[in-house]
Amino acid sequence: MTNGFTLFDISQRAAPLYAVISLLDYPELPEYWQAFQLAAAGVWRQLQFTPRAEAWQRWAPLVVQIEEGKAGETLVHWLEETAAAGHGGVTLFSGPLTLQQAAELWQQRISCLWPEGTVAIFRSDAPAVLFGWWHTLDALAQRAFLGPMTQLYLPVIDDKRCYRLLAQQDTPATVHADTFYQIQLTPEQYALLAHDNRLHRLANELFLYASTLTAFPLDIEVVKQRFLSGIVLAKQVYPLAGEAECEAWSVHRWVLGSEFYHHPAFISLTEHHTLADSLRIFKSAPEHLHCVRLHYHRPGWMRGDLPDISEVAL
Repeated sequence: MTNGFTLFDISQRAAPLYAVISLLDYPELPEYWQAFQLAAAGVWRQLQFTPRAEAWQRWAPLVVQIEEGKAGETLVHWLEETAAAGHGGVTLFSGPLTLQQAAELWQQRISCLWPEGTVAIFRSDAPAVLFGWWHTLDALAQRAFLGPMTQLYLPVIDDKRCYRLLAQQDTPATVHADTFYQIQLTPEQYALLAHDNRLHRLANELFLYASTLTAFPLDIEVVKQRFLSGIVLAKQVYPLAGEAECEAWSVHRWVLGSEFYHHPAFISLTEHHTLADSLRIFKSAPEHLHCVRLHYHRPGWMRGDLPDISEVAL
């Protein structure tokens, strides 16, 4: 078991407990949730995106109260057990709040000001975005974001039943009706988040393209995770390569073969050419592509059945 807390663990130590659920991660959730409308009418609120993002309103986050044996707890367990994204789009928090107060609190945390003053959606409901941004904040800014929240938990990605404690405070801010909170991104924060968003968009496009090359269905979360980890690996293996070259190298693991970079011809090319030129020259030779498919590719790696390791059978 990964170090962390299950939903049951957290519910025993934090009350009242709420979940912020990113509907963008769960396209199948609205249909499932409709079955609970009567029983769940008093335990959830949907937040409102800015007027400029009205077309996205159906995917605005949900704030759901979690109580043992009730609809909110059932919903989170359903996501953990059946959704493709697992609990990856669920953030848990506690504090001395009513459901309405909890919704109003997060309503002020799903928009932001860009450095030049544009009001935009801020994906604080997406744990990966919140985690990346959180670590750019100083202690005062973190406390401001928490406000009246006492504990904040994010999902452990490699364990679909566990969450990790991101932050806690013993003396939370007092809730006031006129309390106003606004996220204003610094140029550095904006650049970081824009870069991350671009990579996730590339991962989505890669999933769609790679799906046309395989005879079996791919898991979008596996594609995303291994595309991003591939960029990190490329930076380690080719320290002189640029960002775009490392991204292209990671893409080619899905297009050419998962371990294509172990082919002797490719290794030789990288000793005399840039990474970009090596990729271009290598894939222009049909005999290389055929050899890679036979000896340097693991379909199970694409499905997520095999670990992301570099060993291959030669």
